[in-house]
Amino acid sequence: MCIPPFYFTGLAALNLDSEPTDVTVTVYNPGGEPIESQTWSLKPGARFAKLIPELFAGLSAMTRGYFRVRASRQIAAYAVFGTRTLTALSAIPAQ
Repeated sequence: MCIPPFYFTGLAALNLDSEPTDVTVTVYNPGGEPIESQTWSLKPGARFAKLIPELFAGLSAMTRGYFRVRASRQIAAYAVFGTRTLTALSAIPAQ
């Protein structure tokens, strides 16, 4: 039986520009090595909100590591970390 992880990490982004922007999300292991990366185009004014496993379907459950968001134009982004039972929820500050 597969039990889902107790914690989750989510990411939301909004394209603030009047032109499409390329958004790249890269996941790194604790040693700083990239393990997954994905780039997609976000139309002007478009937004998305996903859990990290939704962005990277093949990514195995991680308890350590980090991710980086880069965009070719100005975006607003917000990341959260929480428990599946929603007993804890926290914003992840930009680094």
